Amino acid sequence: MGTYRVDYRGVSNFVKANMRPGDAVIPGIPHVYEYYTGNTGGYFLNSLLVLEIFYEPSSGAPFYRDKFVGNPVIRDVNELREVVSRAPRTWIIQAPLQFAALNQPNVLAYLGVYGRVVFESYNSNVILIPGAGAENQQALFKFPTEPMRSP
Repeated sequence: MGTYRVDYRGVSNFVKANMRPGDAVIPGIPHVYEYYTGNTGGYFLNSLLVLEIFYEPSSGAPFYRDKFVGNPVIRDVNELREVVSRAPRTWIIQAPLQFAALNQPNVLAYLGVYGRVVFESYNSNVILIPGAGAENQQALFKFPTEPMRSP
């Protein structure tokens, strides 16, 4: 990808340290997030449906899963809205940043309008989206005005 390093550890540890019960986590690469945190996250965001997913018909409600840890795949902006509406906050880990190219323009626009970059490091960042039912969405952003950077 033209880079020599991506700070997977920094973004993973930032989310782990700041998440609250009920928060949704959408890691860019679920198995890497699991390696650094012991948690697989809850979803996988890929609205262009490249080769990283497979269909899971055996459960009561069939859905697509990512091939690494089996997280349900968010395939479009409506599914992303549904996830966001069910959680107090939604953390989206973009590492590497080039993974943003795997999403449709309306998904990227949604992230730009409703999300806020709360942490940046080398070729990676964390976007936080408050849940739709949040009474005071600004209170959920208890971070400095400028994005935090890893040391």
